[in-house]
Amino acid sequence: MFYVGAELFGHESVAADGEVLELAVRSLALVQVQGLRFDLGHTRILRALLEIDPAAQRLAEDIVAALSAKDAPALAPLTAEIAAPARSALRALLRLHGDEHVLAAARAVLPARPAVLAALDELQHLVAVLGRLGAAISVDLADLHGFRYHTGATFAAYGAGWPVALARGGRYDDIGRAFGRARPATGFSIDLRELARLHEGTAAPAILAPAGDDPALAALVEEQRAAGQIVVRRLGEDDRIDGLECGREIRRVNGVWQVVDRQ
Repeated sequence: MFYVGAELFGHESVAADGEVLELAVRSLALVQVQGLRFDLGHTRILRALLEIDPAAQRLAEDIVAALSAKDAPALAPLTAEIAAPARSALRALLRLHGDEHVLAAARAVLPARPAVLAALDELQHLVAVLGRLGAAISVDLADLHGFRYHTGATFAAYGAGWPVALARGGRYDDIGRAFGRARPATGFSIDLRELARLHEGTAAPAILAPAGDDPALAALVEEQRAAGQIVVRRLGEDDRIDGLECGREIRRVNGVWQVVDRQ
């Protein structure tokens, strides 16, 4: 498992969710993911709908499976004997996906239960965060990835033309309950393997740098690394690094250290 991410513990507000979401956006932008799109969901909406009717709670596992698979034919018989408000709302979840206007549609068709309305308000806040950051947005109220783990808003991040999520995150307030210390938590993880596959074949050739303690040389190496370039430094005059994988090198040209193509 190769992941990197962040967690924020001890704060249960949507502001904390927004902070984590913004960090995820900026992290992926930093590694130059193009066409960044975030899919938003919220597990508390389904939980609130299941609580309407005990029959729905008994069928929760099968209902979650049908919704996750976007399987309307499977969902129909599962909800046939459930009370009308819950039945219509559960079936509506399959239609509630698209851009941010889905949230207005959800308010029109879902029961106005406090938990449902609060969840929609939280999603509206996260939509605003993504809009401010310039990320594309989609909402899917039947996206139940991690339903047993997450307790609130969830998100998944995708790059242009890339079908697999590069990052996933959301709220998981029950973490630690098994150890006697449940506390609010929200966070995300970036899949480094998917990120590497996304950028496969797009990286600029590595740069071979000579040995030496010239401050100007060191400054150029630091500048290139800060810009995301791979710089391989020789470690001494007798160093055995041949630099065969390096398509560029740092060379002194007219008294100035420069990055040039290798001859």
